[in-house]
Amino acid sequence: MKYKSIFNFIVILGLLIAFVECGKNSKNPVGSKYIEPRGAEKDTVFYASPLDTFYHNDTECGISSYLYLGETEYVKAKTLIWFSNLPDSGTLDSAVVTLTPDEIIGPSTGVFTASVHLIQNDWDEYETTWETFKQDQVGEEITTFELNAAEIAANLDSLKITFRIPILTVQSWIDTATADNNYGILISYDLSDFVVGFDSRALSGGPKLDIYATQDTTQFHETISPIQDAFIATSKQTERSDRIFVTNGSALRSFLNFDVTSIQEDATINRALIVLHVDTLLSVPDNSTSFYIYTYPIKNSVIWPISSVELDSTISALGTVSGDSATFNITSIMQNWTSGKSENYGLILKGSNEVYNLHQRGFFSTESDSLLQPHLEVYYTLPPSSRL
Repeated sequence: MKYKSIFNFIVILGLLIAFVECGKNSKNPVGSKYIEPRGAEKDTVFYASPLDTFYHNDTECGISSYLYLGETEYVKAKTLIWFSNLPDSGTLDSAVVTLTPDEIIGPSTGVFTASVHLIQNDWDEYETTWETFKQDQVGEEITTFELNAAEIAANLDSLKITFRIPILTVQSWIDTATADNNYGILISYDLSDFVVGFDSRALSGGPKLDIYATQDTTQFHETISPIQDAFIATSKQTERSDRIFVTNGSALRSFLNFDVTSIQEDATINRALIVLHVDTLLSVPDNSTSFYIYTYPIKNSVIWPISSVELDSTISALGTVSGDSATFNITSIMQNWTSGKSENYGLILKGSNEVYNLHQRGFFSTESDSLLQPHLEVYYTLPPSSRL
């Protein structure tokens, strides 16, 4: 029995050695005719073309939950409010507008004077922008009030800003003969180095007009909410080639283009990541909060100015800017390019909250140090047939 066990062990060991050697010497390993080997993942880095740039997009912000007023080194903003459907009984005693501050952009010090003007023409909160709101729509100044940045910053949870509308002005909004001339008010400013964000009518703290009147010796009070309100804003960012920007509200967008033709059509794109580096000194209001950006492919050949390009809204990538860098996953977009499903005309980066606030991020451009330049990291594999 002892010799038989040894013999069986030797036979089994011999079969194992023969099997291994067969696998080593065979051109195709055992089973390879059923499962073709997958190629190793490749990776390539593409740098953006020198045509990367940023441009201004005229943006309607009436849908926003905020109203902005003031000016910083990057942006300036004004607020439009329209009160209507006012009570027409009794003798008007006073009319007070209340605004609820929500945010300070810029230094938390300083004071500026806000000026309230009548608006002379019709406007629509969902269509009016800084560019479309013309100077001839601005009527006479009817009152002013002050905004103190330090006071607002210290009391954001409780502070209310109030100012009075002249009785004769409100009476003209009420009287049947002149009520059709009511187009609301524009709140502007003199010299300012900060911006205040207020709640819009979309929030419970939105603008209110409190009417106090007397009828038959009895005073009554009615609170009116706006029928429309909006902020209009424009960027003060001057043209520069060393940075690109994505800014909400103003609004700035950025254009990037990567030549990826070296990756063949039958490649499988596993990951395609755009990497941008943030210039934290250009972050508004600061760099502590996350900032969200949509990346869209461009549908047609770019014809300058870049602002006239058409975005492909059927596909996009949402990325988060946090800290001093940002990574955006554009794998699906890249796969469309390499497969020939769509042409690569470049990408547009725009703020996901473009119509909601005035926040901003600035990024290093292709003119920056190579370690800070925008680039595209592509990880892909090739099918077996292309590796012969």
